[in-house]
Amino acid sequence: PVTFDVNGGSTVSGRTLVYGSLVSRPEDPTREGYTFAGWFADAAFTVPWNFAADTVPGSPLVLHAKWSVNSYLVSFVSNGGSAVASQIVDYGTAVAEPAVPSREGYTFAGWFTDAALATAWDFDSDTMPASAITLYARWSINDYLVSFDENGGTIVANQTVEYAALVAEPVAPTREGHTFAGWYADGALTVPWDFDVDRVPAHEITLHAAWVVNSYLVSFDSTGGSFIAPRIVEYGTSVPEPAAPTREGHTFVGWFADAAFATGWDFDSDTMPASAITLYAKWAVNSYFVSFEPNGGSAVTSRSVDYGSLLA
Repeated sequence: PVTFDVNGGSTVSGRTLVYGSLVSRPEDPTREGYTFAGWFADAAFTVPWNFAADTVPGSPLVLHAKWSVNSYLVSFVSNGGSAVASQIVDYGTAVAEPAVPSREGYTFAGWFTDAALATAWDFDSDTMPASAITLYARWSINDYLVSFDENGGTIVANQTVEYAALVAEPVAPTREGHTFAGWYADGALTVPWDFDVDRVPAHEITLHAAWVVNSYLVSFDSTGGSFIAPRIVEYGTSVPEPAAPTREGHTFVGWFADAAFATGWDFDSDTMPASAITLYAKWAVNSYFVSFEPNGGSAVTSRSVDYGSLLA
């Protein structure tokens, strides 16, 4: 008898032949992932069988199928990430896991056998099939912290925002004596941030508040003295001291923050508040010496009398 050891291939029927006759060559067997490489007279595949010349011996004959393993292409689609080189891999063996690709603003989440990213490829257990394959990269988008530097204004809450997404414009902060002038991408306040256009980069960012200092009106109530022109003064700065007003019969004492003259204004230390103010002039009435010339009459004592008062 002649039998065929297909070594994992498709079945080949044996046959019974007369001693010394030729063995007719059977149809080549098939085996997934392999190419048939011929029949051999020994299991070590050292003696090929020549169907045109070799004849049936006087003992049972076993012919052994030899196979060469096929190699197939593995392609990697990085889906926006850095390029990954293809591989040629033998059927049934493991695919070498490539270095992790990179993609700005994303974290790599593995390789998948389908473009829909439904079936993950396990490099530890999955083996090469009998065909070329493509593995697809999956990514998870990163979140980044957006901080707000209020530059002296009221607190604005941080945000966590996806890469390349818009930042939600917060309610404008407030700051005494200032008007909010927008958010900037840099501490030098040279690059304005446009919440309708600008998107989060692949790193944490801080947006900086810009402010315009307000100016307020300072009025001078000279309370009967000469006119003092009002002026506009920036919040937090010193009010320039005007020339002292004049008032007949009075000596100027100073400027006060209230009409009751309870709180004096110090031009060297007091600064402009976040509102219009009026400063009030305080006066001390002058006293004058009144002498009497009796012209031969009895002497009359001199006296000091306040300006504007009746002479008693």
